[in-house]
Amino acid sequence: MSILDTITRTVETKISPALDQFLKRNWILKTVLLALLLSVVTSAPNTPAILNPPFPQYLEKFQNPSFDIVKSGIPEATQAANTNYRMGVPILFNILHLHHPLALTYLLILSVIASYGVFALISRQIFEDRKLAFIATMYLAVTYNGSFSYPSVTYDQFTLLLIFLTMVRYRWSWVVGIFTFVALWCDERAYPGCLTAMGLHLLWAAHRDKKNGISFMGVIHGFKSVPVIVMLAAYTLAVLTRLWVKAQYDFTIPVGGGAVINAWVMNIRYYHVGTYYFLEGAWILVLTTLISLYLRGKKGLVGLILCAGIPCTFLGFTVFDISRTFSFIFPAVLVIFFLLKHTEKEKNQLHLLTIVFVVSLIGGNYVIHSHKEGMLRWIRPLPVKLVEDKLMEIREDFFRRQGREDEI
Repeated sequence: MSILDTITRTVETKISPALDQFLKRNWILKTVLLALLLSVVTSAPNTPAILNPPFPQYLEKFQNPSFDIVKSGIPEATQAANTNYRMGVPILFNILHLHHPLALTYLLILSVIASYGVFALISRQIFEDRKLAFIATMYLAVTYNGSFSYPSVTYDQFTLLLIFLTMVRYRWSWVVGIFTFVALWCDERAYPGCLTAMGLHLLWAAHRDKKNGISFMGVIHGFKSVPVIVMLAAYTLAVLTRLWVKAQYDFTIPVGGGAVINAWVMNIRYYHVGTYYFLEGAWILVLTTLISLYLRGKKGLVGLILCAGIPCTFLGFTVFDISRTFSFIFPAVLVIFFLLKHTEKEKNQLHLLTIVFVVSLIGGNYVIHSHKEGMLRWIRPLPVKLVEDKLMEIREDFFRRQGREDEI
């Protein structure tokens, strides 16, 4: 018996039944707790971003959402200046009277944890199997998108949570529109991000289409579904509201079209690694599902997915913060899960998801930023970080005793 046969037999006879038993009760709570533990261990949290409060201008924006950060003296094209039109969180904090300096930090931490639960719920709705949803959530936990390595003064994780919430199947479809509208006001990168949610709702609508099913025409007819119509309405309302805010408050727009072209050029050296860390191990699912659909004769659907997926992926390189931008498009992996569900047998789904999780776990997480000299920083596992911090203390103490402070 080969090693692969041994692994397959172990998964089917031992791991799979054990998971079914483990997830029999309170499965979402157990999934969230284990995902939280796995995330912290595999990707050490960014403690400076967590412990340090935002800039004073940020806090003023929380109290007065109409406050123009750029006109207050913050340089253009900086992290703080880019939040001028990202008014979702400031309005929320203003309504709730949240003025604590670390309120944003607490919101982001809770958003990461809540994302595990929402992601598990959507995966359960897709796969109709708890253990598959569990493994899918463990995959989320070992990616950048499920980590606590977000930079300071951002709304990334809260916006990602909102995008996930737009992908849930609700009894009342109008809820999808509310989450979409709020997400679009938390970060402009939610515009392509929420399109991935629309893609999932289109596939769900196509699945219910008895005549066409999951096909090119089934997806096209999906635009008649209520969730998709509501999302399109939310997009329209968000754009109109943004134009009104621009006319009303004359906010400064810190970044122009030239910056996008500049980023595309500067990002060339990171196209390969950036694309991989968009989905990490889940690229295996992209290849297997597309091949499976093509072999089934659904060439129109394959073409539609490629026409949507390639530009969507390319959008990740429109700014220098490659990792952060891709995190908004990451929910597209749930679209891939849906296609996996309807192209592979359940046994194969389990094996493929397990492989995706293991590959992503081994590959680790990296922050990719291409500005100036560029940066490819490994988000170290917590044990590695603790050992490194201790060794750095020993190193600094050694040089200090030697009177060589310049080496520190």
